[in-house]
Amino acid sequence: MKLRYLSTLLLLLLFPSISHPLELTGKESGRSISLPVGEPLSITLAGNPTTGYIWELAEVERTVLAPDPEPLYVPDSSLTGAGGRYTFRLFPLKAGSTAVKLEYRRPWEKGVAPVQRFDLTVTVLPSTRTTVARYLSSAGKTAAASFDLGRNLVTVTLSDGRCVTLPSAPSASGARYSDGRESFWEHQGVGRFFKGEKLIFEGAVAEEAQTISRLRFRSFDQADILKVRVVGKSTIHGEETLSPDGGHSLRSGGGNVVEVTLADGKILHLSVPEFPNRPLSCHWINAKLLYLELWFNPHNAAFWIYDLERRGLLTKELMDDGQLQDAITR
Repeated sequence: MKLRYLSTLLLLLLFPSISHPLELTGKESGRSISLPVGEPLSITLAGNPTTGYIWELAEVERTVLAPDPEPLYVPDSSLTGAGGRYTFRLFPLKAGSTAVKLEYRRPWEKGVAPVQRFDLTVTVLPSTRTTVARYLSSAGKTAAASFDLGRNLVTVTLSDGRCVTLPSAPSASGARYSDGRESFWEHQGVGRFFKGEKLIFEGAVAEEAQTISRLRFRSFDQADILKVRVVGKSTIHGEETLSPDGGHSLRSGGGNVVEVTLADGKILHLSVPEFPNRPLSCHWINAKLLYLELWFNPHNAAFWIYDLERRGLLTKELMDDGQLQDAITR
């Protein structure tokens, strides 16, 4: 009971306001903006595909800012030849800077300058304070909630590997986060995740939340502990999730191995050494990119982004407080 009270009190004290994803339109072209890790960015531009012209993402550093596989197009009306709006969504993955260039062109016209451009410079800032809590349901399923104390956001990782980031929202009691479609509510040590009005997950705090501050991120070579190989058939059992375009499927058994069945039928086996009670977790960034992480303890972790199309790592990083090597060798 004491743990539940302290957990709820901590969240109420540290989430005083509401944070919303940044939404831009065509008039913001040429700006330079800053975003924290985990806060989505959307860019909405007017266009009319019936003329043959479409908006395309021409440039972005995908290891810093990951785009959706395709923009969302919504017509202004049902009339033949009517125009509409293209919306590009991008997700900050790690600290860094990148140009974002969008071009309005006819795809088949090679060597022809676009008729419109949208240019943006984005600097992604690191998150500096995070509180992580794990919840256990009566059926034995788990969900993790990473509370960003600086930006009033929660990132919920469900038992099927799906990851959802939600802004703080008004609540009469407890701490509530919602984007209007999905919601997470923490009250007296119980976490509940809703899709609309439907309860998807309910569980109590399984272990004390850990507050992590002044984290250091760096690339690493001496601890290349993620191994990737092609196997002939699936060797693990567990829940399977499809990539956003349905081309690949991901299966995690909750241990030190995850497997990806590619669209061409090949099976990739991604594994790390056995660390007691420290499973390799994995979820989709988009249709081609996987995000993997392994926590050694509340202060030490390894992160990877794997590109299924290129069959290789885009980035690998350590987060540590100066004791990572001890954590790996123990």
